[in-house]
Order: sequence, then structure tokens, then C-alpha cells
Amino acid sequence: MQLKNKVQREEFLNKYRDWELWKEIPELELKFYRHMFPNGTAIVATEYACMKFSGFGPKGHTYKKKTDVKFHLLLSANDNFKVEYSENSYKLYNPTGDSKTGIIDYLTKNKPEV
Repeated sequence: MQLKNKVQREEFLNKYRDWELWKEIPELELKFYRHMFPNGTAIVATEYACMKFSGFGPKGHTYKKKTDVKFHLLLSANDNFKVEYSENSYKLYNPTGDSKTGIIDYLTKNKPEV
């Protein structure tokens, strides 16, 4: 896989449904997609159903069911990616998600490994 620029890296993340469906919890409408890299590092996309504000109606606020996604970078033990603000960043699953910017930074700085 050759991701040559930021646009291609963002497209790669946005096409997470093309990755392996790793885990699914139908009762919670929760899916985990995973892309593994040769060095053992993984990107996990957590897709989940949620209610989003859609406007005001005659009875007040209205909401619609939507699908949302959060991305997670999980570094393998032998991945030497350095994060300036925290040595342990990306070593554990973060339920609130990791920033797309940080994951794109990883994809940019680790081109030979990914």
C-alpha cells in the first residue's frame, strides 16, 4: 500500500469499511474494523449508532439515528513511532478515539513500515 499524500491517507481512513471486520456487537450496533500493518501496529475504526440533533420540531428538539466512527492507533511493542507529547500515546485502546491528524502523522512518518 502506497499512500503518497495527505488526501490519500484521509481516503484510506474514510474507507475503513474495506478493512477487516474484526469484532461486532449487534446488540449495541457496534462494529470494529481493523487494518494491520506488517510491523504489528493496527488502526481500529469503531463504528457505532448514535442519536444526533437534527433540528427543532413542534415538540422541541428532534434527533435522528446516525452512524459515527472513531479511529484508534494501536502501536505494536516493536513500533518506534515517537509522539512528542507522550511516550505512551497509542499503546492502549482509547475509547474516545485518537485524532485523525495524529494517525495521518503516523502514516506520513512511517511510510516504509506501512
